[in-house]
Amino acid sequence: PLGSNRSFVQSWRVRDLQSALPDGLRGRSPAIGEKLFVEATCAQCHKFKGRGGAVGPDLHGVLGRHKGQYVDVLREMLDPSHKVDAKYAVRIVYTTAGKVISGVVTREDNQEIAIVANPEDPKPLTIKRTDIDEIVQSSKSLMPKALLDRFSKDEILELIAYITQP
Repeated sequence: PLGSNRSFVQSWRVRDLQSALPDGLRGRSPAIGEKLFVEATCAQCHKFKGRGGAVGPDLHGVLGRHKGQYVDVLREMLDPSHKVDAKYAVRIVYTTAGKVISGVVTREDNQEIAIVANPEDPKPLTIKRTDIDEIVQSSKSLMPKALLDRFSKDEILELIAYITQP
């Protein structure tokens, strides 16, 4: 992850971990999961248990939104652009001044839009509609695909157990 001094572990794929679900989640430590949630930078963009950022979806009830399918939660974590809710898809804004800004739109109305281009600095940039030439919606997520490649299988299971707890 950005700003991490961890070493690369593996380029994780769903098939590498799915056989451990859900049995491998039993007996996990919420304290370890919470620590990993912060260390993996999940908390910069995602709110969970009332804390964290708002650039990405709130993770409270994530397992319910995936109809109890742990493998679907895992897929979202390892391949965030696999299926992106339009609300969180990256939008590319072309301005009349020739600038290109990409990020997640956090607010929009008839006069302006607010866009977060950098999750590490979640203060939105406000752009007047009159300054916009075009907005293109991407099918990509702002969440990096290899975010968990510096974490072990056990740590990823701790993280899944943490965010899927009732």
